[in-house]
Amino acid sequence: MFGPLAYTKTFAIASSVVLAITIVPVLCHFLLRPVVWTRRRSLIVASCAGVAAMLALRGFIVWGLKLPGTWSGWPTAVGVGVIVGLLVYRMGRERLLPLEENRVSRIVFAFYKPSLRWVLAHKATFLMLPLALILLGTTVWLGFDRVTTPIQAGLRVAGFDTSKWETWKRLDRVFPGIGREFMPPLDEGSFLYMPSILPAGSLTLAEEVIKQQDIAIRTVPEVKDVVGKVGRAESSLDPAPISMIETIVTLKPAEEWRVLTEDRWHTDVRWLDWGRPALRYFWPEQRPITKAEILVELNQKAAIPGVLPTWLQPIQTRLVMLQTGFRAMMGVKVFGSDLKEIERVGLQMEQLLKKVPGAVDVVADRLVGKPYLEYEIDREAAARYGVSIRDIQDIIEIAIGGERLTTTVEGRERYPIRVRYPRELRERFDDLQKILVPTSTGAHVPIAQVAKVTYSIGPQEIKSENGLLVGYVTLNTRDRDEISVVEDAERLLQSERKQSDELVAAGRHAEATLIVPPGYYWTWSGQFENQQRAMERLSLLVPIVLLTMFFSLYMGFGKWWLALVVFFGIVVSASGGFAMLLFYGANLSVAVWVGFIALFGVADDDSVVMLTYLEDVFKKSVPSSVEEIREMVLEAGLKRIRPCLMTTATTVIGLAPVFLDTGRGSDVMQPMAIPSVGGMAVQLITLFVAPCLYCLVKEWQFRFQRRATAEATPIEAPSP
Repeated sequence: MFGPLAYTKTFAIASSVVLAITIVPVLCHFLLRPVVWTRRRSLIVASCAGVAAMLALRGFIVWGLKLPGTWSGWPTAVGVGVIVGLLVYRMGRERLLPLEENRVSRIVFAFYKPSLRWVLAHKATFLMLPLALILLGTTVWLGFDRVTTPIQAGLRVAGFDTSKWETWKRLDRVFPGIGREFMPPLDEGSFLYMPSILPAGSLTLAEEVIKQQDIAIRTVPEVKDVVGKVGRAESSLDPAPISMIETIVTLKPAEEWRVLTEDRWHTDVRWLDWGRPALRYFWPEQRPITKAEILVELNQKAAIPGVLPTWLQPIQTRLVMLQTGFRAMMGVKVFGSDLKEIERVGLQMEQLLKKVPGAVDVVADRLVGKPYLEYEIDREAAARYGVSIRDIQDIIEIAIGGERLTTTVEGRERYPIRVRYPRELRERFDDLQKILVPTSTGAHVPIAQVAKVTYSIGPQEIKSENGLLVGYVTLNTRDRDEISVVEDAERLLQSERKQSDELVAAGRHAEATLIVPPGYYWTWSGQFENQQRAMERLSLLVPIVLLTMFFSLYMGFGKWWLALVVFFGIVVSASGGFAMLLFYGANLSVAVWVGFIALFGVADDDSVVMLTYLEDVFKKSVPSSVEEIREMVLEAGLKRIRPCLMTTATTVIGLAPVFLDTGRGSDVMQPMAIPSVGGMAVQLITLFVAPCLYCLVKEWQFRFQRRATAEATPIEAPSP
């Protein structure tokens, strides 16, 4: 999925390197040389540029460029032409100024110079800030309880119980750790409702259920269309039984959804009536209904006793079903050798999994429960009437199942003609025993005289994997990440199984909640399985990426400690990415980790720019005191502050369209941009971190060399 993105970024960066070496120097030679434009020349060039921009935009609009509303008219093109003309005129009158004469640079220097001077004088105090950010990012990522595990162990040894501390519990609630999932859910604009009726349900019952559900679903105002389906295609590739219903619920555009009214802190405060319009701007009393609230209402409307619900999305469902066979986001596969035992274990798991927070639509396969009509032919009775076994079987097949005789042609339409008993003669069990069988004498006898007609309960479907029978217990998640739900569910199942084994050993079978016979076991599949495979691959790729970056930096600088300084900035940026994930409430997914990998690639830019210039400065001049080292670092930082800010600004601006997009597909793209935006915002701290650490190392080296020189210099004895 992310292959095209990786190729695009790789080729874009490679092209930028080639352009920086070849084209940029030539353009700088022509555009940055001192050329004096007269006022008349500037006006002519600006006018031509404005007219060209106006005609170009108008041409794009005519050729198919779509702009919202009334923006596609001539006024838009004229406005763009005027703006372009003014910009070109201003650029033509500009001159390349030194940093000290640029207004923006002077503003930046006014803040950066005293700040960096203070940082260089108080390095230990300042470094507490990036270390605190790293601790915050780690706590957000792993959770407060996991990060403080060593501290809790030490406190327990000392006799303190942190579980009773309110502050400790509050921090644990605030920082539970970032949730994990395979991919962010894609908003498809529709739902796929896949309820299941009991295996004994007939086609007539399924049709009645789908009619009731469609009528109930249409009462929700946000629903545009409802289309239901019962049965399956005449193909072995579609295993859907009659008991499985598929209903596609298409929603209206979000602009047409209901607006809900909710109370705010200022709603009932009468003395604030004069300022309520301004307060409503910041704390509105009305909001549009959310998709999650619509789903809850749909589930309530479509609820029918005896029908097991499952809500998903069409594309999402097809992908999961192709991968796992589930009609849910995840589930448990129960393996064994007997379908009845598998069903019993699955039903016990269903009751337990409903207790897990965040688990919804928990449904266990009803494997056994399908009624079968069986005709056991009495061979002796058939021989007495002179009827062959083949004739009796043909009568059963044609009378109940029917036989296709021919096809009628109605224009371009084709309809099969099938002959069988009418419905009123085969609806009841008693009627099925009265099917007439012709004898050798020409008389007809009821089939009950030559066969025993019985009902039996058997499997609805038989599934097998790896040579074993299998049954599914499917579930979805809501208001919680998938991996945490699975982990809690697995702990619950293992705990209940252990307790049940102890109860069975004590002879208390009735109290056991999960009895798993020997040879039976379960595994988790679905999105959880996909996430585990993705994490295994990322756990290999991310270290490889970081090691490759480290060796590249080491080869570039020739000093390992400079590479470590750059990596310290990367770690700080990653902490900002985790903090941004907490702020937006996003979970860790493959898309988010791809965003972190992209962040690692750009987070070292400012540090590399700063450290490269610092190395050049210290190669040209050897400091003679600590104060001189700090002044050299300060001057180098002032020289590189503007390129670093430009690098950070261009990165954030480039991510803004992805980060701010709200259209279809933004659900997947936004989580990819969140780490980069948060990391680049914190990246501004590296404008102080890199000079601070560089100055710290240089001061250590200077003091060490001065001490070594003092020890090596012999002390002359005083003259007598």
